[in-house]
Amino acid sequence: MNGGQLILIIIFTHSMNISPLASAILVSLALSSLCIAPTALAQSSPPGKPTEAASVLTLDRLRVHGESPAHANVIEKDAEALSEARVADERDLLRHETGVGVVEGGRSGSNGYSIRGVEGDRVSITVDGLSQADSYIPEVYSGYGYLNGNRNTTELENIGSVRIEKGADSFRTGSGALGGSVRFFSKSAEDFVQPGQPFGLLAKTGYSGKNREWRFVLGGGVVSGGFRGALQFTRRHGHELKAYGDGLDVEGAERGLADPVERESHSILAKAGYRFGAAHLLEASFENRALDIATHERSYTDVFGERRLSLDTSPYRRRQLRYAWTPESSWLKEFTAAYGGQWIEQHAITRNHEARDPRRRITQKYDRKFTQTLDQLELRLDSQTIRAGQWRHQWQAAAGASHGYFENINLDTLYGYSGAGSADIKRYRIADPVRTRAAFLALQDRIEWGDATSLGLGARHDRYRHQPEPDGANQNRTTYSPEPRQFSATTGFAHLRHDLGPHFSVGYKAATGFRAPRAQELYFQFQRGQNYIVPNPELRAEHAFNQEIEFNLHGEAGHAALSIHHTRYRNFIEERHSQSRQPNPYYDPAKCRLYPLRDLCDPYLVAERFQNVNIDSATVRGVEFDGGLDLRRTIGLPEGSRALLRFTHTRGRTGIGDGLRAIQPFTAVLGLAYARPDDRWRTQLTLRHVAAKRERDTIRTEFGWRGEVRRAAPYLSRAYSVVDMEAGFRLGAHWRLDLGVDNLLNRKYSTWDSLRSIPSFGSTNMVDRRGYGLERFTAPGRHYSMVLQGRF
Repeated sequence: MNGGQLILIIIFTHSMNISPLASAILVSLALSSLCIAPTALAQSSPPGKPTEAASVLTLDRLRVHGESPAHANVIEKDAEALSEARVADERDLLRHETGVGVVEGGRSGSNGYSIRGVEGDRVSITVDGLSQADSYIPEVYSGYGYLNGNRNTTELENIGSVRIEKGADSFRTGSGALGGSVRFFSKSAEDFVQPGQPFGLLAKTGYSGKNREWRFVLGGGVVSGGFRGALQFTRRHGHELKAYGDGLDVEGAERGLADPVERESHSILAKAGYRFGAAHLLEASFENRALDIATHERSYTDVFGERRLSLDTSPYRRRQLRYAWTPESSWLKEFTAAYGGQWIEQHAITRNHEARDPRRRITQKYDRKFTQTLDQLELRLDSQTIRAGQWRHQWQAAAGASHGYFENINLDTLYGYSGAGSADIKRYRIADPVRTRAAFLALQDRIEWGDATSLGLGARHDRYRHQPEPDGANQNRTTYSPEPRQFSATTGFAHLRHDLGPHFSVGYKAATGFRAPRAQELYFQFQRGQNYIVPNPELRAEHAFNQEIEFNLHGEAGHAALSIHHTRYRNFIEERHSQSRQPNPYYDPAKCRLYPLRDLCDPYLVAERFQNVNIDSATVRGVEFDGGLDLRRTIGLPEGSRALLRFTHTRGRTGIGDGLRAIQPFTAVLGLAYARPDDRWRTQLTLRHVAAKRERDTIRTEFGWRGEVRRAAPYLSRAYSVVDMEAGFRLGAHWRLDLGVDNLLNRKYSTWDSLRSIPSFGSTNMVDRRGYGLERFTAPGRHYSMVLQGRF
């Protein structure tokens, strides 16, 4: 059996609606007859005894040693892998990954990640242990574009490594890790300085054709004596993410081309540390980024004869101080104390002008800003390996506390409404400030029994307290009592792994996660006309219980990891939309005869009501596979020939039978690569196949005034296959050039994440009722990217 036949089996099981478990069994049987044969694996070294001939498989993101199995539910990349893959943003980060999506957030960018059927704040995002901003986009505002409430992105050029874990993970990151976690770690001096050298310099320039973005990076590091430090500057200038390019170049919702955008960002990362003697280390770091996105919203729906210009900014600042003590002790390996502080701003400025005014004089300026700050302290103890007969234990204990503050400030200016040259200014809030305090305590034990069995156990207890602080500036009438809400949860994990032989292991993992409700879900209240958002201070925390069984086959010939997972969510928070008929206070039959308007002629109006509520449960199940082959050892191709295959197949439902729209359609990635043994050049061809989104998987229950109504998503993505090609070259001793052509065959398609971001009502990011404007949500056609990097 060859790799093509294996792909056919995967697509066949999906198209025939075979269950994930049956799919897993079929793929496992296929793999057993593929190239990882016992005779090939027998060439590997015994466990724990690698030979000098043991190779490192470089398969896209994977750098897998013969004795180190990969995992289907974990994605890891370091700075070199990000550079080789020409990663410019979150979409590039996940270009050839499965089971993880990027949530679209309209004109101001992305809004976090989706994993295992959940998205946004249900997927934890941390940078050096600091949780990133919560999203804040009430449904009633989402279609009008006046707010930038997206979760902030981070400057990926400052990242030294990233680890994405699929499945509940609150033990590591606390509240928010229901579906998984994305953990970024910033660069250190070692990312600039070559081994054995006292200092190093990095110069880098990159270009991404999908949004015509150039980026320039200059950094350096020093490792000398007890001192180590690093400094890096990054600048970006780009434009809009292009659509396929065959849509209408018009104004309004039927526009088929992306709105013109100017993107500019500047970033600095600085780190310094000093080791006092052999046991004490003190480190400090600072990161700052300014990001401006200026958009000419040509797709804006012309309701009042206006045109719109917008400026979205997402600056952030982070600072950290860390102390580490590594004593000569029989039981204590390391003690660390770390402080982290963070300031994040989500800022949107919208300027409206009359469409018929050739001078484009601004008539309205809406300045809306959310600010979130965080201060965090964490203590941690790591023990030495403690032996007791055949048992080996390694303990870890951690405790921490944090203080967060959320604030909204709006400044609206109306020009010329009170006379020529006048400017009427209104300062107000749409949400009260909220102060959040949190604390946690965690304990973990890593146990090894003999050479074949390992067990990881961990438990963590978190407490969160939200305290609203009304100050009278909130223009939305509030009916709730501003009492504090407190949430607590105990989460944990158990991970058992057993080696059934030198190259085959089986593992079981159970883990829990939770998410404390956000301030928006608890306290936000709104009423305009017949539109209502009702607060719900009685919300309960969400919980997740994830179970996985993983089979792992690994050796010098390659690796294969198959994971079968099942996640159950409890107290799932969902925004419930309902309708009711109410008497029309403006009903006037006499005026109706003169002015036949609905507001005057209809004795009843339909009131739209939104409220976050806990639903009973939601369940997600699926199968994931990640594998790679050394084609020289398996079928005799030249040394350096590799192949990779990964896929994810997931299904899910809520307790009332609704689909989970955040679930990605079935996705498979097949890659063929070659790298010269002397590392002078490499090339890779990758095929990515994504199935169509099924209508029944998008059904959502709404409660209209006539009763319960179940509706599917109005726009569904079709199946598509995309081919990407990349190559890398060493240019002398210091320079490397990486090139790529994405969507090589110029396929026209739309991703599910893009289509489901289209709001159901509003005036921005909309589509015409006839479907015109959908071309604006297509992915870029064939485009090119390049990275030139020098290290000295």
